[in-house]
Amino acid sequence: ENNSGPVASLKLYDEGRVMLGCSVYGVMVWNTDPIKHRQTLILIDDVSGVYDVGSNYIVTNSANGEMGVWKAGSANYIWRYNDTRKYRKLPSTGYELQTIITALKIAPNDTCTLIGNSKGALSLSDFREPYIQDLGMVKKDGISSIELIGDKQMLVGTQGGDIELYDIRYAQKDSKLTPIRSFSVPTANAANQIQVCPGNSRVFACASSKYVYIYSNQVGSHDPLPAFTHFGHQTTVSDFRWHPGQNYDYTIGSMETGCKGSHGLVQVWRPTNFVVNGW
Repeated sequence: ENNSGPVASLKLYDEGRVMLGCSVYGVMVWNTDPIKHRQTLILIDDVSGVYDVGSNYIVTNSANGEMGVWKAGSANYIWRYNDTRKYRKLPSTGYELQTIITALKIAPNDTCTLIGNSKGALSLSDFREPYIQDLGMVKKDGISSIELIGDKQMLVGTQGGDIELYDIRYAQKDSKLTPIRSFSVPTANAANQIQVCPGNSRVFACASSKYVYIYSNQVGSHDPLPAFTHFGHQTTVSDFRWHPGQNYDYTIGSMETGCKGSHGLVQVWRPTNFVVNGW
């Protein structure tokens, strides 16, 4: 497509048949075999790179604190615009329409979205209702990442380096959430891109500054610090992924931004067996 801005946050959908990418103008959708641009999901305001894809819905934010919702419209992977969800003004938390959405995660049942914002609050948007409902969880720092563990638990990371585990079954309107367990990033930088290990749901990782941290959520463990830290990058980690294959347990591919006069590197690595055997 004739797009003058950078494309980021590439995601594959429908077993790799569809690819999505985000620019400031919207979310672009391509078929992959052969590569063909299908459509661009556009909001009235610029999109700032935060979106998520469920089985039947795509959600993305706008620069004005609104969330656009698209629903799958046909077998040809065309998403049709559903509506725009806005924050209701809630005096108890000081929400304003200009609140910036910083994290989006569609729930496993594909009927609602969990939303983190720049004021450190978590909200819920039910696709069957026309507004965003406050869940009453206010952090001192903005929310940077939301990840789900199956259909019962979620991890929430903040700009200040806190990671908290919650029971998602209580993430309903008018309910108040209490963390089950807390973790922390040693450098107190933002906990970005929290991802659960596909082969072990009690292990998860996050990127922060130039490090990738791996945490253990094993029963009986109470250590809030990471079980393993990858120090291989020299500049900020821009993205990472767990390898999904069973023969590559605990293997991660990560990439860095690079800096002037040097190139960013892609690294594939795995913690030592001494660490892994404890999981």
